[in-house]
Amino acid sequence: MVPSKVVIGTPGTARQTTYDPSKTGQLIAAIFDSEMLSIAIFDKHHRFIAVNKTLASFHGIPAEDHVGRTLREVLPQVPPRAESLIDHVFDTCEPVSNAEITAQVPTRNTPGHWIVNFVPIKDEKEQVSQVVTIAIEATQQVILAECLGSLMDRLPQVRDQVSWAYVSSQKQAVDPSLLVRSAEILEQCVQAIQKVSGLVEAMTSWSVGKNEEDGRQGLLPYIVPTGPPVNGQLARAKAPAATIELTSREVEVVTLLAASRSNKEISNILNITVKTVETYRARIMSKLQIHSMSELVVYAIRNKLIQL
Repeated sequence: MVPSKVVIGTPGTARQTTYDPSKTGQLIAAIFDSEMLSIAIFDKHHRFIAVNKTLASFHGIPAEDHVGRTLREVLPQVPPRAESLIDHVFDTCEPVSNAEITAQVPTRNTPGHWIVNFVPIKDEKEQVSQVVTIAIEATQQVILAECLGSLMDRLPQVRDQVSWAYVSSQKQAVDPSLLVRSAEILEQCVQAIQKVSGLVEAMTSWSVGKNEEDGRQGLLPYIVPTGPPVNGQLARAKAPAATIELTSREVEVVTLLAASRSNKEISNILNITVKTVETYRARIMSKLQIHSMSELVVYAIRNKLIQL
């Protein structure tokens, strides 16, 4: 067998090397075993001829149990478009590239998203005898795009709310409800940013074989108040331990500050001096790297220390 020629490099500077077609089987086997690609081979009746383990894992049944069964038998909720594209390749003898397929698979609680290529396999008569589907999952990317879109929609609201609060403050006392609404919208943006960051971390971690859970950002530690102060003490429930710890007293001070209580009021509620309240306040701001009361309010909302 005469080796085929493969050109490597850019035109004018390319060098030629030889490639032995007898190695093609090894190459196909390596691609078929890829954990990033979901691959299946179908006959004209949408029956599985072969399927790799990656795709089989989405369906929740062994790869060998797919053979001879139709796509709809294995995946009853498959979108009709997937079957139509298989038929299209059989009818036209032309491949279909980068088709976006959304499907609900048995191993997921929510629909997933895939980019799928449909490739014809022709017989000696140049007729399509089989169709190969090669898919790569794009679920994380789709969710990321949705989060970014949502974030971009909310940021102008934050800008407008803050601008209006500033203008109002120049004329008269700011309506507290306006500040609360601004904090709510800002918190939504913070949560969206955290979700985007978590998705990026998850995709990066997955690409290097790490557990997706390791890529999710945890919230700052907090102690959730479950009721109003009683005898100077806040009813509370502990949350999971995390990197930055606040003492019980510090949480009480944060909660009261975020609730717009003055240093004097806090000293009376907690039965401590005003000077001690000021000391706690400075320590908390330093520990959390917070530089303003608005940031402290956002922290308290995010960690559920106060409810709007």
